[in-house]
Amino acid sequence: MLKQEGVLPQQQPRLSIGASIHDLVEWDEKVDLVKGAVVDALQDRYLDHDQRKKDYDEGRWGQEGYKEPYKPEDPNDAEIVKLELLSGATPAHSIEPTWRDCVEIYISENAISAQRTQSITSKSTKEEFVR
Repeated sequence: MLKQEGVLPQQQPRLSIGASIHDLVEWDEKVDLVKGAVVDALQDRYLDHDQRKKDYDEGRWGQEGYKEPYKPEDPNDAEIVKLELLSGATPAHSIEPTWRDCVEIYISENAISAQRTQSITSKSTKEEFVR
């Protein structure tokens, strides 16, 4: 989603000589909009609605110094990783890869290092995984 929006840090526009600052300002505004949407989604997802209702029933909700109750965050939550990427941080945690992800990475890296053609890679891939 972030790649489609064009707001990953590595997608930041490279300003060439004579380029206007408008492009950079527009990109920053887009990052802020997407970041706000991700933050809103995370706040709603991790808000402990049951505890909030109890606090409301007991009269604590809305009092001075009251802090919204939040559940512990899941470090493998895709939205948390998105927010870290948008903020320019390297995620401390990442989504756990599936077997399919591992196989696809292995095949692509092996094909590059062995300098295989697409047809040879397809044949060897099928033969290796049939075993």
